[in-house]
Amino acid sequence: MGGVYRHMKNKNILITISEGSIARNIIRAGVPEFLLRDQDVNLYLLVPEDKAEAYQKEFGSGRVNINIFRPRPPAFFDRLLFYLGRNGLWTETIVTDQKTRFLSDRNLFSFFVKRVFIEVFGRSSVFHRMIRVLAALYRPSEATVVFFKKVMPALVFATDVQDEMDIDVLAAAKSFGIRTVGMVRSWDNLTSSAGLVKIIPDVLLVWNPYIREKAIQVQHIDRSIIKIVGIPHYDWYVKTDLLEERAEFLRKFGLEGADKLILFAGIGDYHAPRETEVAELLSRSIKDGELPDGTRVIFRPHPNFMVAREKVKLLAPNTVFDDGVATYTGKTSFTWEMDAKKMAHLMNSIYHADLIITTASTITIDAVAFSKPVICVAFDGKGREPYWKSVKRYYHNYTHYIDLGKTGGFKIAYSHKELIKYVNEYFKNPSMDYSGRKKIFEEFIWRLDGKSAERVASAVLEALD
Repeated sequence: MGGVYRHMKNKNILITISEGSIARNIIRAGVPEFLLRDQDVNLYLLVPEDKAEAYQKEFGSGRVNINIFRPRPPAFFDRLLFYLGRNGLWTETIVTDQKTRFLSDRNLFSFFVKRVFIEVFGRSSVFHRMIRVLAALYRPSEATVVFFKKVMPALVFATDVQDEMDIDVLAAAKSFGIRTVGMVRSWDNLTSSAGLVKIIPDVLLVWNPYIREKAIQVQHIDRSIIKIVGIPHYDWYVKTDLLEERAEFLRKFGLEGADKLILFAGIGDYHAPRETEVAELLSRSIKDGELPDGTRVIFRPHPNFMVAREKVKLLAPNTVFDDGVATYTGKTSFTWEMDAKKMAHLMNSIYHADLIITTASTITIDAVAFSKPVICVAFDGKGREPYWKSVKRYYHNYTHYIDLGKTGGFKIAYSHKELIKYVNEYFKNPSMDYSGRKKIFEEFIWRLDGKSAERVASAVLEALD
């Protein structure tokens, strides 16, 4: 099929948008605007069916076409391929998730097979090449093949190379001989349970040096195809015209008298079932005078995970709940979207905070973009969970946070007492751990110049030519 396309002169670019984070990272970050500066370029966004109507209203135009991705039911080969890719890559995160799964389902045979498999093959570049040879046999959905024949893209930009949509599209592109640019969705993905990148694009874009090194060392991807471009949605963070006056921002939450502001960035009940208890303890410490007078907390829930909202609202007036973190195209939290207004709100929330408290969240890196102190919670509220259910495991058993912690750019609080101690220390000396935050900036942010989206677009257009 490749010969049909090799001589095409069109500049149709197919871009995968599998979820709200990709829309935020790529589309709302401005990548399409830079691509469309080439007057011959047309964009075809491939999106889930439940997002199509909303994306058509927001992004659709004469040169931006919204198209629905229609997956097929996974065949036995697909399940085998994904099993090998998930359990054939050794990282601390995947090994930990295997054990956590065993402690949940108590399937000793399954756990034994996975553990032997990952220890024997998980670090082997030869085995990883074998999986990728096998992945070349992956059969894309008929709907995707029909779509390719109709659109005749000159280039595919797969924005999350580990997502099932992107794998389907990359497989189709390879079968047609179409050039491909791929991107890693986030800083923790290459060591996560998403597993091995099964289909390697012609060019792989990454945010920062950290992801590049994980691509080379863990995923065994050739350095020569990797380009560092920065974090596109961080381009928002240099738009100083979006910053509100502190008093105006606080007024939205009824916090006009707040002298010290803590942003508590939640990660949801799924990952931290007792995080509302941590918020309660923090609020009580304000009431009991363990923290300076005038200290207030904004509890920002994770847009993608549920939290006991009403429990947090009971903590007023010392703690207020932020209801404005995202919009939703459906009835579940997984349909979240962050448009320009929500990105500006996030930006102001971090900018006006004196420090950020979170539990092993990516917002630690966002905070560093504003040089804000961060405290990570490593205790389970008022209780004590078994280690393999405790939030403390994230800092010692998850690859990305192990590596982030090595920078020394934030504090880890293993108790309520330590949490209050670190809050007071950061209030008195916000520059504490500055050298560690600088390391985080260099390794995990790389550039904060407002040009990351432009670099992404330039790399895509360069591959197109």
